[in-house]
Amino acid sequence: MQGNELTYVEAMVVKEGSIAFVGDQTEAKENYTDTRKIDLFGKTMLPRFIDVHSPFSIRLFFLILTFSTA
Repeated sequence: MQGNELTYVEAMVVKEGSIAFVGDQTEAKENYTDTRKIDLFGKTMLPRFIDVHSPFSIRLFFLILTFSTA
């Protein structure tokens, strides 16, 4: 995103766990032929942010740690 205007993309390519491309669907199909398509049917995809400093995240971390070492 550049400036103050929202921009929308049609395609995102994930390769080896990292985002390799974001942009036009035609360009994604041309440059990444060995990919699997997941149709969101017009829905919005949002990144998953985890705030590790929130009290909930800290409690969850210790809960997982407790059960994984038991």
